[in-house]
Amino acid sequence: MSTAARTTELPDNLRPQLTARLATITLRSQVDHVTSGAWARTLTAAVTDPVIRTDWIDHISFQLKTLPADDAEKQWRRWMRAYWKDRLAGTPVILTTEEASAMAAWVVHLTASADDGAQLATEHPAGIPPHSDLLRQAAERASQAPAAMARLLGHLLRGTQPAFYDCQALQQIVQELHSQPAPPDMRTLLEQAVRLCGPASVAP
Repeated sequence: MSTAARTTELPDNLRPQLTARLATITLRSQVDHVTSGAWARTLTAAVTDPVIRTDWIDHISFQLKTLPADDAEKQWRRWMRAYWKDRLAGTPVILTTEEASAMAAWVVHLTASADDGAQLATEHPAGIPPHSDLLRQAAERASQAPAAMARLLGHLLRGTQPAFYDCQALQQIVQELHSQPAPPDMRTLLEQAVRLCGPASVAP
């Protein structure tokens, strides 16, 4: 943890290696204080640079991609949900928009808890960062969790500003959701798709 607190002192090329290792510890350790989420809160308090905290959150997302769906759900119950609720409450530090945007990517890896994750993601301003692959991942989940994806993406797109380059993935999501019973938050998603990508993006 002392090394994590001094991350800003490391050369730029070494910081991603450390945050990736910290993400691995967070997801793989079976130690009780990691399981309870206390370790993640302590890490967050120790790392004073929000850019580095955001990088750690991003690495959590990268590693969630490699886990079976059941394991991602176990992580949600194990620490992620409690940690997210703490961050929304300002514990141990105030959640930044950049961190909230990165945490939103966790939701696309959830199954049974996708609605719960989308609810937490919409409780703080957030957007889709440049070069994010969130929409491409969400396109794969739209048919399995249409309500959660519509709610999550409507919120994130509202916090996203031009220039926006993922219109193809967004159009794919809209087309998939059009084939489902209309999710409650579909209107927000469609309005934001038109704002960012034009009317053609919402064509059925």
